[in-house]
Amino acid sequence: MTRFNSQLASVQFAGVLFVLLFGASRGVAQQQAVAPLPQSINGILQQAGIPVPPEAQDPSSIASFERPESPFQYPPFVLMPHFLYRFLYEYGVLSHRGQPTTSLIDTFAPGFTLQAGDFWTLDYTANWDVYSNRAFRDTLGHSATVIGKNTFNNWTALLSQSYTYSSQPLVETGVQTTEQEYRTSLNVSHGLTQNLLEETILSQDLRFALTFTDTYQWTVDQWVHYKLSSELDTAIGGGAGYIHESQGSDSNYTEPEAQVSWRPASKVLVSLSGGLEHRVFLDYPRSSLNIPTYDLSFRYTPFEPTKLTLEVVRQVSPSLLTNESTRLTRENFTLSQRILKKFYLVGGIGNTGTDYLLDGQSGISARNDTQLTYSLKLSRPFAGRGTVSIFSYRSRNASSELGYGFTTTQFGLELSYRY
Repeated sequence: MTRFNSQLASVQFAGVLFVLLFGASRGVAQQQAVAPLPQSINGILQQAGIPVPPEAQDPSSIASFERPESPFQYPPFVLMPHFLYRFLYEYGVLSHRGQPTTSLIDTFAPGFTLQAGDFWTLDYTANWDVYSNRAFRDTLGHSATVIGKNTFNNWTALLSQSYTYSSQPLVETGVQTTEQEYRTSLNVSHGLTQNLLEETILSQDLRFALTFTDTYQWTVDQWVHYKLSSELDTAIGGGAGYIHESQGSDSNYTEPEAQVSWRPASKVLVSLSGGLEHRVFLDYPRSSLNIPTYDLSFRYTPFEPTKLTLEVVRQVSPSLLTNESTRLTRENFTLSQRILKKFYLVGGIGNTGTDYLLDGQSGISARNDTQLTYSLKLSRPFAGRGTVSIFSYRSRNASSELGYGFTTTQFGLELSYRY
């Protein structure tokens, strides 16, 4: 009865948000199986002075929704609290393989961003997910990132450390999966001339998954950037790395790559990178994979309130499943539109193909998934720092392996507030 009363209170609160969103407006002229929470990392990078394209799903990043500066300033510290509440109704998500499930989910996500002087930024967010269906476990997740940046003469050094603890239903595993991940990177760049820049990146990624494969990955990237003009940037380089897996074969890899960023007009931006990943599995008998990788991004802003984005990506990564690697190919199209000066509408359609390749067997697939996703979100700012949203999300995953196919529909409301 207590849980029922709690969910009833959530439905009543959702009704209040609906009135706030629409009624108040009258007075003014690794893929998750559930819709993911907004990621805070872009805001952290921007605070550190690193240019990152704003997330289409986050109206707080749009210039027309600029927020006042935080009143919590204690030089050299600036504290920017933030909070998000989400009410979500979902049906069709796998609680276990072959078992589509219906549940209400309340998510509470308080946190803060702390700017320490000109060089350091810290962000922490707690995600507390409460499920009405006992097939899922209530989870308190954590996400923390520290970024330090310094520039001297023609050198720039960027150090970042992040930690994430989460437990979400994943398409890959077909169950709610608990993960911990530690990411560390050091980026050092050196301007050789006005148009020439060299860059070195050292990174470590440690991922631990309960009952699934743990991975330890170390990578070195080396790049040379050359700016041909104010509209055209190019880079050539690539990376090399080593992967240790708790279950399965260790491997090493190299990936030569080239990048181009081109702005043919003020309203158009095209970014393209492409390479070839050569991965060698070290267990006897040795075998290898040779997979082309690419990342194409096209952004068009015909008018200030309108943005169209097309993204096409192929990448390779270790799988949570034993002795498997994932080859992911994704196409996403997003349309963002501001309406009546106070509303922000984002619609998207995406298609993702994931091949689970057997390690050591020259690219033979153990399983192939194709996921088609539709999303729609309507947001409006309020009180200068708040955003209230309603959204709908539908996804269909077709799998070559029995038990991993499902169709899920989700809809809900969000209320966020941040300085």
